[in-house]
Amino acid sequence: MDNSATILLLINPLAKKKKTNKIVKEIVAVLSDRKISFVSFTAVWPEEINFYKEVWIIGGDGTLNYFLNFYNSIEIPIVIFKGGTGNDFATRLYGKLS
Repeated sequence: MDNSATILLLINPLAKKKKTNKIVKEIVAVLSDRKISFVSFTAVWPEEINFYKEVWIIGGDGTLNYFLNFYNSIEIPIVIFKGGTGNDFATRLYGKLS
């Protein structure tokens, strides 16, 4: 399967559950409505991700820290959605968004 035009969603199932679930539902709805190809992972993330178009991370600072340590040689764009309790990095990057 060619994933070069597919967005990878990496979701932390332990991050502030109600908030994360709401964000995931909204993202999936928008991507589906626009017929944008995506694949999502929660509990077990894939070993290799560089063949995806980009990766969207839904979680907090701990999720981002895990991601950066696990995928320390990525070559694709990443997007961070504030889905955790502490979202200091995303807040500094994007500002205070509602």
